[in-house]
Amino acid sequence: MKKLTKAIISLSMCSTMLLSSGVIAGAAEVAAENTDTGISTTAIKPADEVQDTIVWKKMVKDGHIYKRRWNVTKGVWVDPEWILVS
Repeated sequence: MKKLTKAIISLSMCSTMLLSSGVIAGAAEVAAENTDTGISTTAIKPADEVQDTIVWKKMVKDGHIYKRRWNVTKGVWVDPEWILVS
């Protein structure tokens, strides 16, 4: 009887932990362009604001489009170099 009670309590605790650990997150995409520098920004903002905010920076140079991710929260580049898009 004692083992059955312990098993039921353990099972209910495990179920509660598993069900409460799931996080539902939504995201909103916001775009902006600075015509002076030729760099446009697309921000992907997390719904819960716990994570870092990462934005795409785009640049046109010599007729080619490049993109690179910027971490707004930490103020650092995520990608080491600009990525050629077209």
